[in-house]
Amino acid sequence: ATTFGTTANPRVAGGGVSSGVEYARFLQLMLGDGAYRSRRVLSASAVAAMEADQTRGARIVYSPHTAYGAGTLRYG
Repeated sequence: ATTFGTTANPRVAGGGVSSGVEYARFLQLMLGDGAYRSRRVLSASAVAAMEADQTRGARIVYSPHTAYGAGTLRYG
């Protein structure tokens, strides 16, 4: 069973694990609006959905931040 520890804050990031190289490729994909090395991997609308606020205003209990993100910047 996968556990994420005890916390009062929702785990919006989901606990994904990758290498630095894989993460850099993912960021290039996101910056390319879903294309990586001239190959379409995700639709632009899928990227927009990923960048949208998915928390519906979930309250952060222990953090200096008051929300989970602003624009494309996400906390959590």
